[in-house]
Amino acid sequence: MSLIEELKTTFKLNKEIMNKKIELELAVFNPIESGLAELALTASKLLVKGVDDKEGCKEVKAFRTGTLVKLRGAVESKRKEIKSFYLEAGRAIDARSNEIQGKIEIIESQCKAQENIVDDEVARIKAEEDAKKKAILDERIAKLQAVKAGFSVNDLLLMPEVQFLELLNNETNRFDQEESDRISKEKELTELRAKQADADRKLEVERNKAEKANQELIKIQQAELRKKDDENKKLAMERAEIDNKNQAEANERARVARDLEANKQAEIKAQQLALEKARKEVADKKLFDSVRTQFATIETAWVEIVRLTKLQGAK
Repeated sequence: MSLIEELKTTFKLNKEIMNKKIELELAVFNPIESGLAELALTASKLLVKGVDDKEGCKEVKAFRTGTLVKLRGAVESKRKEIKSFYLEAGRAIDARSNEIQGKIEIIESQCKAQENIVDDEVARIKAEEDAKKKAILDERIAKLQAVKAGFSVNDLLLMPEVQFLELLNNETNRFDQEESDRISKEKELTELRAKQADADRKLEVERNKAEKANQELIKIQQAELRKKDDENKKLAMERAEIDNKNQAEANERARVARDLEANKQAEIKAQQLALEKARKEVADKKLFDSVRTQFATIETAWVEIVRLTKLQGAK
């Protein structure tokens, strides 16, 4: 029989002994438990009849403190007594167990050191293999990322080298073609942008020229407008002067006309007065009216007078 089997047998016997001992220890409480029914019966008979039943209250208190409290205290003391033994036994068991386990651990460490000769080498070899796998994986990931290829880490771990090289070659060709297309498009876009920028610059130059010409035209138009306005103002002043002059001349003509008319009216009036006076002086009014009719104006009368005067002189 091995040492472990002997220990198992011994531990089993000890457990049975301990169980028997515990049963014997707990048997101490059996008489007390047996008497609880009688104590309960006694307690049920102790009744307080009311608030004035002091004797009944005294009997109940005496039974509780004198019997029940003391009995409970005795049970508690016995519990502590029995448990203290087992607590001491437990501490002794822990100490002895730790002592033995420490001695076993020394022997175990010696064995573990021998195991580590193999385990450490296995671990080292595994670490090297893992490092190689990781280096290969990192290299594969870097190469695929360089050509912007999609991939699965698990697939790369399990992929044979030949398959990976084929995948990398396909992805590289695809990437090179995409890069060539991208560069061509960027070149075209750059050239297009350059042409557009040049066209924009020319358009801006033309726009500036047009703006400048427009500004010059506006200045010329404004100058012409100012000149025309000045001319209009001058013309208006000249017209005003002419109008004023014409008005003055018109006023003068009106004044002269009024004066002539006044003179004419005065002359007519004088003639009328002279005629009236001559009529009054001539006795034969009928003859006067006949002469007046014959000579409609004073001028014709003067002409006739001159003729007669010449005839009179000739005689």
